[in-house]
Amino acid sequence: MKNKIKIIYEDNHLLVCEKPVNMPVQADSSGDEDLLSTVKAYIKEKYSKPGEVYLGLVHRLDRPVGGVMVFARTSKAAARLTESFKNRKTKKRYAAIVSGSPCSSAELECDLLRDEQNNISRVVRPNTPGAKTASLEYVSTVTKNGFTLLDSCFIPVGTTRFGHNWRGAAVRFSVTNATIAPRVSVSRLRSMPTV
Repeated sequence: MKNKIKIIYEDNHLLVCEKPVNMPVQADSSGDEDLLSTVKAYIKEKYSKPGEVYLGLVHRLDRPVGGVMVFARTSKAAARLTESFKNRKTKKRYAAIVSGSPCSSAELECDLLRDEQNNISRVVRPNTPGAKTASLEYVSTVTKNGFTLLDSCFIPVGTTRFGHNWRGAAVRFSVTNATIAPRVSVSRLRSMPTV
């Protein structure tokens, strides 16, 4: 275990930790150390667990995103947490530092269609077959030196992200109605599930 993971909360049913930026949540083709394996190793070592450690993955964060992750330590907790995310009782809350000065608050919505072959999503007209509605709400909290902190950026669980807009460093999002939010550049992104 190369990375020391910050544990925020832990009991017999769940574990909450901070996912570092650019660490995948689970193993991928890169072979880089992943959060799920790292937390399993932490539990195995801390509690001297023989054999395989159970750890339920009930939500994910994109690799470039740092933030709070909740893991289930029992299958019962995994079922309950999964249901909470599925029924939108849990939301993911994002905060981002962006360049530019978007308006003080906005609710944005668009339809996105996933292009599996090129691994991208694009904005499409409403009611396009296969498209999913993505929504985003934000509040601008402070602007200084050309950067703005956006807080209370909620994306209801079960919907698609607002494009690939909130994925990490130096990505961009644009809104067709410039009065809602001008084109801004995301510098940092953090996520925290809220109930």
